[in-house]
Amino acid sequence: LGYVQKGETVQCRISFPQSSLPANNELFNLAIFRSDIMPEFYENASRYTLENLTYTGHTLKGVTNYKEEGYTMLSIPYDRGWKAYIDGEEVPIEDPYQAMMFIKTPAGHHELELVFIPYGMIQSLRITGGSIVFTCLLFFIISKHKRKHPKSIIK
Repeated sequence: LGYVQKGETVQCRISFPQSSLPANNELFNLAIFRSDIMPEFYENASRYTLENLTYTGHTLKGVTNYKEEGYTMLSIPYDRGWKAYIDGEEVPIEDPYQAMMFIKTPAGHHELELVFIPYGMIQSLRITGGSIVFTCLLFFIISKHKRKHPKSIIK
């Protein structure tokens, strides 16, 4: 996009999918970088991070120890298959920018857990299980019926 001098305002047009635009088509700021507060931003970002981060299969766990209530931001793209838990209790995941996840996190020491189960996975497992039970039941009924009514052998 080029270079910008301190205090300069720049406007540019970026094409977005229609569904991601505000309904009233107003202009909005994508990002404002203020060089005077960047050191404070980096200090806070490094101080308020997930500690003891572990990832196993479909679960991401970490520990928070924030001085104040705030948000834990994860650069993982949001998907409705994600569930978030703080100290074992489910909490909502916010997706204000349709790009990453924000989880409101209380002050103090807490365990944050994110679990990913693809949307529709549980329903598809139920359908598959039901189909297996139905097939086994049908096989049992047919085999029992064949034993009761054997075909006569013509000699």
